[in-house]
Amino acid sequence: RKRKRRKRIPKSQIREYCTQLLTPEIDTEVTLLMSELTRFHERLLQSDPLKAKRKKRYVCGLREVLRDVKQGIVTCLVVAPNIEKIVSPGGLDDILDQIFTVCKEKEIEVIFALDKKRLGQATHKNRSVSVVGIHNADGAFEILKKLLKLVKVARDKWKSTIGKERILAEKQKEKENEKKKKVVVVVNEKQMKKTLPENQKKNLKIPEKEKKGKK
Repeated sequence: RKRKRRKRIPKSQIREYCTQLLTPEIDTEVTLLMSELTRFHERLLQSDPLKAKRKKRYVCGLREVLRDVKQGIVTCLVVAPNIEKIVSPGGLDDILDQIFTVCKEKEIEVIFALDKKRLGQATHKNRSVSVVGIHNADGAFEILKKLLKLVKVARDKWKSTIGKERILAEKQKEKENEKKKKVVVVVNEKQMKKTLPENQKKNLKIPEKEKKGKK
């Protein structure tokens, strides 16, 4: 039997916060990890429901994950690379930025994998899941270890390709913005010079190019 090819996320849907190459190998290991952690949790839930509620293996959802990363009880994060963009105050992007900031401060590993729909399936949820915060990977350390190695390689490749291009593009944009600011300053000085009295015109700085032109 031929294996079904997993659909890749279109490049247009991959958000700029994704700082790692997306690979089928990482997706496979994340699915396996979440499946194992879910199985362990469900087994504990059957034997000791109260203990299972107190000792969750992971949490799903942006606000839940933000709360737990702040408390320092998340050891690893899995983020879908196609979370919808909402930039209003308190929106998804605002919460995401807070999560990434705390993760950087606390050196929490962030893994980009699957997509919202498949991350929901991997955690046995009947809905899409944007982010998963892993509390405890006991019993699945070998899977996590292999996963983190794959992520490191994917992140290094991203930095040497897409990340490099992005940095160059940002620098170019900064240069263009600086040029625009200079043009605006020159135009404003010219306008002011026309309206000022003669004794105040001398105090205005004339750009070097204009000085040469007058000579």
